[in-house]
Amino acid sequence: MAAQFGYRLALIAFATATLRGALTGTDFEGTLQSALWAGVLFFALGMVCGELAGRVVEEQVEAEFERLLSGTDGVTAKSPAQSQHRSQSAE
Repeated sequence: MAAQFGYRLALIAFATATLRGALTGTDFEGTLQSALWAGVLFFALGMVCGELAGRVVEEQVEAEFERLLSGTDGVTAKSPAQSQHRSQSAE
């Protein structure tokens, strides 16, 4: 997940810096250099954010799995007598 975030952010940063340089009419070498630096920096930022996101997702899945295994899904368990009593009173 971290690498995917890094690649995407780097591509967006590179494209944005390149487009900015083309629209402002700066020289090719300066535009390419700033676009490459932006890509490298945003790749690193994306790796950090992606790693954090991956850990959050893993922790949430782990907590949900533990909750399901323990049988406490937030609903109180009813005895068969309570369920039968409610169905008879509804009739």
